[in-house]
Amino acid sequence: MTLSRTELCEMADPRSWERGVTYFEEDRVHGVVRDGTTVVASVEGQQMYRVRLSLREGNLFADCSCPMGRAGVFCKHCVAAGLAWIEGPLEATSRVGSTESAGGLPDAAALDDFSTDLDRIREHLAQLEPSTLVEMLIEQALWDDNLLRRLTMAAARSDEVVNIKTMRHAITEATRTGGFVDYGAAPHFARGIEDLVHAVSQLLEESHANEVIKLSEYALRRVERALEHMDDSDGYMRPILDDLQTLHHAACVKAHPDPVKLARRIFEWEINGDWDIFYGASRTYADVFGETGLAEYRKLAENLWQDVPQLGSNGEGRTYEHPRFRLTAMMEALATELGDVEALVAIKSRDLSSAFRYLQIAETYKEAGEPDKALAWAEKGVRAFSSKTDSRLREFLAEEYHRLGRHGDAVGLIWQNFSDHSNLSYYQALKQHAEQTSEWPRWRKKALAHFGERERTDAWLGPRERWTMGPLNFGSELVAIFLWEKDVDAAWEEACQRGCSSDQWMELARLREDGHPEDALRVYQDEVQRLVNQTNNPAYKEAIDWVRHIRRLLRKTGQEDQFGKYVAELEVEFKRKRNFMKLLNGLP
Repeated sequence: MTLSRTELCEMADPRSWERGVTYFEEDRVHGVVRDGTTVVASVEGQQMYRVRLSLREGNLFADCSCPMGRAGVFCKHCVAAGLAWIEGPLEATSRVGSTESAGGLPDAAALDDFSTDLDRIREHLAQLEPSTLVEMLIEQALWDDNLLRRLTMAAARSDEVVNIKTMRHAITEATRTGGFVDYGAAPHFARGIEDLVHAVSQLLEESHANEVIKLSEYALRRVERALEHMDDSDGYMRPILDDLQTLHHAACVKAHPDPVKLARRIFEWEINGDWDIFYGASRTYADVFGETGLAEYRKLAENLWQDVPQLGSNGEGRTYEHPRFRLTAMMEALATELGDVEALVAIKSRDLSSAFRYLQIAETYKEAGEPDKALAWAEKGVRAFSSKTDSRLREFLAEEYHRLGRHGDAVGLIWQNFSDHSNLSYYQALKQHAEQTSEWPRWRKKALAHFGERERTDAWLGPRERWTMGPLNFGSELVAIFLWEKDVDAAWEEACQRGCSSDQWMELARLREDGHPEDALRVYQDEVQRLVNQTNNPAYKEAIDWVRHIRRLLRKTGQEDQFGKYVAELEVEFKRKRNFMKLLNGLP
């Protein structure tokens, strides 16, 4: 098994690779320890993150405690740790021999010859008496709360009868915030709870399903409470909630608890909880509830549903006295499981306060094979919300009109969408629908005229200097449209008349390099100025790249003699920006 820098680079996106290389070069990788074909290290970012890399069956597997790593991304911290493994040790805790593959990483045979600190530690521990090892572990646990709780849970499981009281106490201590858990402390806090969830899951493997039900429910309550007193911006606690719910369901499958009592507990949690605990329980727990439990769950939902008021297009009847949205989702799930389309529509039609609700009903009927009812509800929604309606509802109705051969009506709806939004995507949709008739040229002319009318009323538009970049946060929709239609000349004319975003200018310059190099040069020169005025080293480096491109373009057009004059102008204008001047003077 080998790994080169090239292969490591391919595993990361360009940004992660670039930042990971920087982290490695800045000596941000600490505490590198290798155990066979596994390396663990700490990488210093916004905080200290833990990285684990393992070579197995020719593949590299990576885990990082940062948010990106937890999401399964091969992040910059993994890159930095991988480079530390490939390039050699950065810490005394990691020792690498001299035998390496061509890529810099030792192959499997060479790894076997390495003598790491962990190997020596194992050899040393193997020679100690068990009592000595016990005392060492206890001594460390007295200083490490997470380790102490892990040992407590393990001891509680070692009895033939599981000591629930002890395990509950360990969960209590692990989830006790002691005030407020800030952003930096959240990973360590979550890790301690994760260890206990793992310990509880082992009980399930040891045939203690009933105990797991009690402990997982208790842990869920405690985690819910803890979330109210911590900064979990990076979402460390969400996977814990998910794991506990998965564990709870698995335990219920094994233990077969009283279905009615379980349904009541789950329903109360789902309807009143703050963190979507047991969301969608009628589906997830159907195999545990059985007919009896599901009937109880349905009865509880229907009793509450009776008090949910009707909402119309004017919003009359809206109230927040009921957990309306959760209850609606529960009722819809129950109706879907019964396959009762009319019951599902009746539930959805309790809230007609938005055009989107009409769309949902229309889609429900269409999926059920009842297109006439779908059409009727879509038309009703468009009438109820005649202006600024949901564009998706109009799109749905337009497709139905096309199906019926009512192409003119369909295009009229899409025109309303375009009038409301007037951007490239809605222009593309208008073209797509209008081409089902023979009138796209007429609609196109109307659309372009609409842009002209709008731009005369927009405060940020108007006559502009030929080379202005315009507001950097805005682009020209007309320029975008002309570029999409591959009419570069029209796009250029529009940009010169009214301005556009810097990205659009750069795209136009690229497209005009061959036929109009003088235009491209002016744009590139403006881009150099814009970048240098940002006054930071990355922008300076990008500016120098464009200076090189300007030289290549001048050479290509036989104007290379103008390059010296251009550089001289830059030296005069930016002589106070020393870092940029160093890069400029370093041009070969």
